[in-house]
Amino acid sequence: MTRHSHKVSRLTVILLLMLMSVSTMATDLDKRDKQIAQIMELSGAIHTFDQMPAMMQTMLQQQPPPLSARELESFSRVMTAAFSPEKMRAAMKSYLTAHYEPHHFSELLALLQRPLVKRMTALEQATTDPDDMIQFMQQANTFMSSVANERLTVLRNIDNAMIMSETMLDLQVQSFQSFIQAINTVLPEPQQMPASQMEEISRQMREQGLYPIRQQMLVQLAWTYRMASDADLNDYLELYRSPIGQWSKDIMKASTLAVFGSATEEISQQIKQKIIRDHGA
Repeated sequence: MTRHSHKVSRLTVILLLMLMSVSTMATDLDKRDKQIAQIMELSGAIHTFDQMPAMMQTMLQQQPPPLSARELESFSRVMTAAFSPEKMRAAMKSYLTAHYEPHHFSELLALLQRPLVKRMTALEQATTDPDDMIQFMQQANTFMSSVANERLTVLRNIDNAMIMSETMLDLQVQSFQSFIQAINTVLPEPQQMPASQMEEISRQMREQGLYPIRQQMLVQLAWTYRMASDADLNDYLELYRSPIGQWSKDIMKASTLAVFGSATEEISQQIKQKIIRDHGA
């Protein structure tokens, strides 16, 4: 074999290894994207995002804010645009892609594919239906009087294991801070809320807000899982107390904060632009 042919053979091997590496990388990315898509679907996130516009309209109709008809229409448009299914799906996919871990995501997918988890997710999805939301608003207080104390204890433990109330509180604090930061950018410095005051209010929200949110969450969970057996509730609790269950609640909380943070930022910017327009009028 000549020196030239030896160099060609070595180059051929290097090129083949490079091609194999690129092919493997493409396969890994395809697997990642498929896992993320399955997780978003099986967790109920896609269903919730698709129902969000209808849920927004139902809430505004049942509990309208103190706004004029024109202001309410404008507010509704801003909210619907910020919480569009496409934007929410993109925000969650972006977060999960950035924090992808093959081992943990495979375990999470296996968890979501369990028959029990699928049944409970189906119950959760049912509560996003506008008709079910209206029924809940009308009957929740009466319904709670029929729920056994032992069942309420399990539901509280599910809330704790999945940190649902803590996530809701974090969303409220995140929204408050986003709005203040946006408004501060268009106010004269003397009228701006100091960072220290914003942090103090956020601290008070965390200290005083968790208990009422826990009470609201208990009512919501009791209604959501009203068709689940006691055995299913206890088994569901144990699943989310497991190592992968505890890991999953952290990644799902973080992705939820990312999704709603993106929407809140858009709303904040809309408020900022309205202040600028009104000030210039």
